[in-house]
Amino acid sequence: MQRLILGLVGLALAASPTLAQEDPAGRVYVAYYKIGYGDLAEWIDLFNQESVPVLQELVDEGVITGFGAYMHHTGGEYNIRQAIRGDETTDFSAFWDEYLARLAARSPERFERTNRLIQAHTDEIWNIGELNVQEGGGGRYFYDAVFQVNFADLEEWNQMWDETFKPLLEQGRADGLLTGWVEEEHNTGGRFNWKMVTLFDEWDAIDDFNARLFEAVPLDHPIYDMIMAHDDVLWEAIPPPGG
Repeated sequence: MQRLILGLVGLALAASPTLAQEDPAGRVYVAYYKIGYGDLAEWIDLFNQESVPVLQELVDEGVITGFGAYMHHTGGEYNIRQAIRGDETTDFSAFWDEYLARLAARSPERFERTNRLIQAHTDEIWNIGELNVQEGGGGRYFYDAVFQVNFADLEEWNQMWDETFKPLLEQGRADGLLTGWVEEEHNTGGRFNWKMVTLFDEWDAIDDFNARLFEAVPLDHPIYDMIMAHDDVLWEAIPPPGG
């Protein structure tokens, strides 16, 4: 994989409160944005100055349970991934209404400029099926592997996944290759209906873990026959301001 050199020194996206394994899994609303490469520094600066304080207010008020943003690294059309985490009672529609209203009230000019820099946009909502990220183990790299599985096969797919891949994930974390993982199930938006997120602190660990995975579960394994479509996207966290 070719590394995308960002060169955005001193700019940062706010990291979400770390997902803890004992927390209720809940749901996550993911907004993807395509920003012109030459505009990324400006958009991130506006996000840090305007969006982060408002999002933190909404967390403190209990409207949402967390938020975060990652920069595109490898793969995919979009280069910003903004995630809003909630529980089963979170009304994401009401959240967006309040969030955008507060942003507009803070600075109409900055709000308009932030939106104008977005060239394309899409949203998804996922149910968090299993959360295995310990406190302080968020990871620098965020690897999204998404799958389209026939609905009729999902029960068998989940069982086979637990039998084949979950022991490898657990061993990978025990060996220090990955810092955690999250299983997500399609809720609203997008063609894919199952997602595995793996988190890594080291670049080389991504390839090392994938090599171990495909050695243990080669491509002639029947679980791969259930996949109708598949895609991967790799994101890289940018430290919070001052980080």
